[in-house]
Amino acid sequence: MHPKPIATTLLLYAVGALGVSFVAYSDNFCQKPITMRANDSEVVNELSIDRSITDDFHVYGRYYDGVTFEGTEPASSTGTMRKVYWKMRDPDPSCSIFLMRAFNRDFNRYTFSKRVEEIIILGHREGCYYSTLDNNTSLITTFCCWRVTAKIC
Repeated sequence: MHPKPIATTLLLYAVGALGVSFVAYSDNFCQKPITMRANDSEVVNELSIDRSITDDFHVYGRYYDGVTFEGTEPASSTGTMRKVYWKMRDPDPSCSIFLMRAFNRDFNRYTFSKRVEEIIILGHREGCYYSTLDNNTSLITTFCCWRVTAKIC
């Protein structure tokens, strides 16, 4: 295995150290924060974005298992989906930030299950982003950055 170049390591540190995160809200102006629970009822106020999409040791990002959203409205009158708005805080304009839903799918009953990701949000600007999610959804946050001296993707 080749060591990462110093510029790549510094960029990874800078993105993680800036405190880039997704914060969940119940309204489209991102004014009313909600409480989330993840990883067996641990209260989570925000989802950190501190692991690169190339980090295969950590599921290509930071993994949050079984996230529930307290105080959100239903997305429809007939389904179980909830309206969740996300504010992305302090993104680096040279980075793409991802919020992904993680699934377990059994493609063959004789093999192990394989996790599949679905992109919910892909952005690079601070803003208030809309999603519809079920409670007990597993989520992954990750990033990918481009620089003159380094590419982390």
